[in-house]
Amino acid sequence: MVGQSGIDDALDYVFETIISDGAAHLSPQARASGVGSIANKYKDGRFLEFKDAASWLEYNKQFGDNDPIGAIFTHFKNIANDIAFMEVLGPNPAATKEWLTQVIAHEYGKAAAGKPSIVNGVPSEDASKSCYIPR
Repeated sequence: MVGQSGIDDALDYVFETIISDGAAHLSPQARASGVGSIANKYKDGRFLEFKDAASWLEYNKQFGDNDPIGAIFTHFKNIANDIAFMEVLGPNPAATKEWLTQVIAHEYGKAAAGKPSIVNGVPSEDASKSCYIPR
Protein backbone atom coordinates (compact mmCIF):
# COMPACT_ATOMS: atom_id res chain seq x y z
CA MET A 1 0.00 0.00 0.00
CA VAL A 2 1.24 3.49 -0.82
CA GLY A 3 1.83 5.71 2.16
CA GLN A 4 0.50 9.25 2.55
CA SER A 5 3.80 10.68 1.33
CA GLY A 6 3.57 8.63 -1.89
CA ILE A 7 0.00 9.80 -2.52
CA ASP A 8 0.98 13.42 -1.87
CA ASP A 9 3.93 13.11 -4.27
CA ALA A 10 1.71 11.56 -6.95
CA LEU A 11 -0.95 14.26 -6.57
CA ASP A 12 1.73 16.97 -6.72
CA TYR A 13 3.03 15.43 -9.95
CA VAL A 14 -0.49 15.31 -11.43
CA PHE A 15 -1.15 18.94 -10.42
CA GLU A 16 2.16 20.16 -11.89
CA THR A 17 1.51 18.25 -15.12
CA ILE A 18 -2.03 19.60 -15.52
CA ILE A 19 -1.24 23.20 -14.59
CA SER A 20 1.78 23.36 -16.94
CA ASP A 21 0.24 21.30 -19.75
CA GLY A 22 3.05 18.77 -19.27
CA ALA A 23 5.93 21.28 -19.50
CA ALA A 24 6.89 20.90 -15.82
CA HIS A 25 8.07 17.36 -16.48
CA LEU A 26 9.39 17.79 -20.01
CA SER A 27 12.78 16.25 -20.75
CA PRO A 28 14.41 18.60 -23.27
CA GLN A 29 15.65 16.74 -26.35
CA ALA A 30 17.08 17.70 -29.72
CA ARG A 31 13.89 16.83 -31.58
CA ALA A 32 10.40 18.18 -31.96
CA SER A 33 8.06 17.35 -29.13
CA GLY A 34 4.38 16.62 -29.22
CA VAL A 35 1.79 14.08 -28.24
CA GLY A 36 3.24 11.47 -30.57
CA SER A 37 1.01 8.93 -32.18
CA ILE A 38 -2.69 9.71 -31.87
CA ALA A 39 -3.23 5.95 -31.80
CA ASN A 40 -1.47 5.90 -28.39
CA LYS A 41 -3.08 9.07 -27.05
CA TYR A 42 -6.03 7.43 -25.32
CA LYS A 43 -4.30 4.32 -23.99
CA ASP A 44 -3.00 6.01 -20.85
CA GLY A 45 -4.65 4.92 -17.66
CA ARG A 46 -6.43 7.54 -15.62
CA PHE A 47 -4.98 8.42 -12.25
CA LEU A 48 -7.86 10.27 -10.64
CA GLU A 49 -11.06 8.35 -9.99
CA PHE A 50 -14.11 9.83 -8.34
CA LYS A 51 -16.20 7.94 -5.81
CA ASP A 52 -19.45 9.06 -7.41
CA ALA A 53 -21.04 11.49 -9.87
CA ALA A 54 -21.62 14.12 -7.19
CA SER A 55 -17.87 14.19 -6.40
CA TRP A 56 -17.02 14.66 -10.08
CA LEU A 57 -19.63 17.43 -10.41
CA GLU A 58 -18.14 19.27 -7.42
CA TYR A 59 -14.61 18.87 -8.83
CA ASN A 60 -15.77 20.08 -12.26
CA LYS A 61 -17.54 23.05 -10.72
CA GLN A 62 -14.35 24.08 -8.94
CA PHE A 63 -11.72 23.25 -11.60
CA GLY A 64 -13.57 22.65 -14.86
CA ASP A 65 -15.99 24.67 -16.91
CA ASN A 66 -19.04 23.65 -14.81
CA ASP A 67 -20.74 22.16 -17.87
CA PRO A 68 -20.71 18.35 -17.67
CA ILE A 69 -22.70 17.87 -20.90
CA GLY A 70 -20.38 20.28 -22.73
CA ALA A 71 -17.35 18.38 -21.37
CA ILE A 72 -18.73 15.08 -22.67
CA PHE A 73 -19.54 16.48 -26.12
CA THR A 74 -16.17 18.24 -26.36
CA HIS A 75 -14.47 14.92 -25.54
CA PHE A 76 -16.51 13.13 -28.24
CA LYS A 77 -15.69 15.88 -30.76
CA ASN A 78 -11.96 15.63 -30.00
CA ILE A 79 -12.02 11.84 -30.38
CA ALA A 80 -13.94 12.12 -33.67
CA ASN A 81 -11.38 14.64 -34.99
CA ASP A 82 -8.51 12.34 -33.99
CA ILE A 83 -10.17 9.37 -35.72
CA ALA A 84 -10.64 11.44 -38.89
CA PHE A 85 -6.97 12.48 -38.86
CA MET A 86 -5.89 8.84 -38.44
CA GLU A 87 -8.18 7.64 -41.23
CA VAL A 88 -6.52 10.05 -43.66
CA LEU A 89 -2.93 10.32 -42.38
CA GLY A 90 -2.37 7.12 -40.39
CA PRO A 91 -1.77 6.57 -36.66
CA ASN A 92 0.70 9.46 -36.36
CA PRO A 93 -0.59 12.35 -38.49
CA ALA A 94 2.15 14.72 -37.35
CA ALA A 95 4.84 12.30 -38.56
CA THR A 96 3.01 11.76 -41.86
CA LYS A 97 2.70 15.53 -42.34
CA GLU A 98 6.44 15.90 -41.70
CA TRP A 99 7.19 13.09 -44.16
CA LEU A 100 4.97 14.70 -46.83
CA THR A 101 6.68 18.06 -46.27
CA GLN A 102 10.06 16.40 -46.83
CA VAL A 103 8.83 14.60 -49.99
CA ILE A 104 7.61 17.94 -51.38
CA ALA A 105 10.91 19.64 -50.51
CA HIS A 106 12.80 16.78 -52.16
CA GLU A 107 10.73 17.05 -55.35
CA TYR A 108 11.19 20.84 -55.49
CA GLY A 109 14.91 20.33 -54.90
CA LYS A 110 15.12 17.92 -57.85
CA ALA A 111 13.21 20.38 -60.03
CA ALA A 112 15.54 23.23 -59.02
CA ALA A 113 18.52 21.04 -59.94
CA GLY A 114 17.01 20.40 -63.38
CA LYS A 115 16.27 16.75 -62.67
CA PRO A 116 13.00 14.95 -63.40
CA SER A 117 10.43 15.78 -60.74
CA ILE A 118 6.70 15.66 -60.26
CA VAL A 119 6.93 19.45 -59.80
CA ASN A 120 8.01 20.09 -63.39
CA GLY A 121 5.69 17.41 -64.75
CA VAL A 122 8.43 14.91 -65.53
CA PRO A 123 8.15 12.25 -62.83
CA SER A 124 11.29 10.26 -62.18
CA GLU A 125 11.30 6.49 -61.84
CA ASP A 126 11.16 6.76 -58.06
CA ALA A 127 8.22 9.25 -58.06
CA SER A 128 5.69 6.50 -57.40
CA LYS A 129 7.80 5.36 -54.41
CA SER A 130 8.27 8.95 -53.18
CA CYS A 131 4.57 9.64 -53.25
CA TYR A 132 3.46 6.52 -51.41
CA ILE A 133 1.86 7.43 -48.08
CA PRO A 134 2.75 4.79 -45.49
CA ARG A 135 -0.03 3.52 -43.23
